[in-house]
Amino acid sequence: MNEAKDCPFCGNEAVRLEGKDLGYDYPLYGCVQPDCPCAEMPFAPLEEWNDRPIEDALNARIAELEAAQRWIPVSERLPKEETQVDLWCYEYGAKKFRAIGYIINGKWVIVGIEDQLLVSIVFISWRYPIALPEES
Repeated sequence: MNEAKDCPFCGNEAVRLEGKDLGYDYPLYGCVQPDCPCAEMPFAPLEEWNDRPIEDALNARIAELEAAQRWIPVSERLPKEETQVDLWCYEYGAKKFRAIGYIINGKWVIVGIEDQLLVSIVFISWRYPIALPEES
């Protein structure tokens, strides 16, 4: 890690002080924005300034959730048989549309579309449906 992260409170760029002026062998980083809570804290070495375990854990969890909900090209892989998924499709000569469908015995079934119409549909990508919270 060679670059200082922005301030975790105000988002402004970290200020670098040459530590030699203060008796250190390395530079120190901090925030000098007057209305920022971080401005009251002492400057710190790069490793300490960039150490944000909660932020790093949250970013890792966000990445995990985004990966679980990403659109997967059908050229990459298909969903498991009989697993309902969201689809991006298009009909020849028509616009893209979203649908809900699944695969049974190697064939797509799209909710609300008859089998004979499936021959004109091209499947682009799919994802597992987003689970909506239950109403209480």
